[in-house]
Amino acid sequence: MTITNNSFIAWQWLTNYWLATNVIGNGSLGTNGGWYSAGTNVDIIAVPDTGYHFTAWSGDTNGCSIASNQITAPMTQARAITATFEINMYDITASAWTNGSIAPAGIVQVPYGGDTNFVITPDPNHHILDVYIDGVPIGPTNSYTFSGVTNNGTIDAFFTIDTYTLTVTTPHGAPTPAGITTNDYGTNVNCFANSPSVDGTTQYVCIGWVGTGSVPVTGFTDNVSVTITNDSTITWFWTTNYWLHSIAWPDGSVDVGDGWYALGTNVTITATAAPRSYFEKWTGDVLPSEETNNPLTLLMDSPHSVTGNFVITTHYVSPAGSNIAPY
Repeated sequence: MTITNNSFIAWQWLTNYWLATNVIGNGSLGTNGGWYSAGTNVDIIAVPDTGYHFTAWSGDTNGCSIASNQITAPMTQARAITATFEINMYDITASAWTNGSIAPAGIVQVPYGGDTNFVITPDPNHHILDVYIDGVPIGPTNSYTFSGVTNNGTIDAFFTIDTYTLTVTTPHGAPTPAGITTNDYGTNVNCFANSPSVDGTTQYVCIGWVGTGSVPVTGFTDNVSVTITNDSTITWFWTTNYWLHSIAWPDGSVDVGDGWYALGTNVTITATAAPRSYFEKWTGDVLPSEETNNPLTLLMDSPHSVTGNFVITTHYVSPAGSNIAPY
């Protein structure tokens, strides 16, 4: 400017206000801080990072319009505005059904991306049946870790009682129970040999057992009560009897009747003739060399049937040499 006469100058001023923006936590603002003309409305949007959420505005928010994560600041003054973000927290709900426990239990809060571990413990004499994660079975396991958590979740543990087998072995009969049975821990099982067992003319009589596991090592009865606490076995033992059928035809008798006799027993039978008769021989299960033995000794190595045979004594009388009659 070159002055050639009296002059006047009036300076004109525009007012700006400084806007300072800050964040606490993990997030960003859609509008940067800086100088803004007086009266300007500045819209600021808070944008959380993944896994975080906006919680609040703070600072020089007087006179501002706030709608959740957006604030409109009228620049009628210098302002410093702060947006606060917090990490997302997720609920893992842990439940243990009867006969066991899970630790920790209930609702466990886990930050976004965090891990949490659960330990599953069955009660004594029980075991883990299955574990469900978010409603999906994953099979039995005694621990599980939620890794890199990004949403709510559930864990449910199910338990069942331990089971054990009882194996019954026998060469004869129809014992109760029979074969291999599966029993819950603590079950009381009444075991019976169901003796005697008869197969035609052979009889089997239980004389006891040997056992393992929950069954006593040995016993000498045909029954035993067992409380199952582990895998067990019982083997029944038997002795063999054979049937002796002993009869006499008319005109005599035998002193031993029908009955069961132990394998290997010697049975002595005496045949007695009626008056005016005499013993002839044995028939049936008798060796030819022993048919006329009286008494007869039989070795009971198999079933036997013997018959004592008798003959009426006959006298020949011939006073005139023409008559024969029994005495």
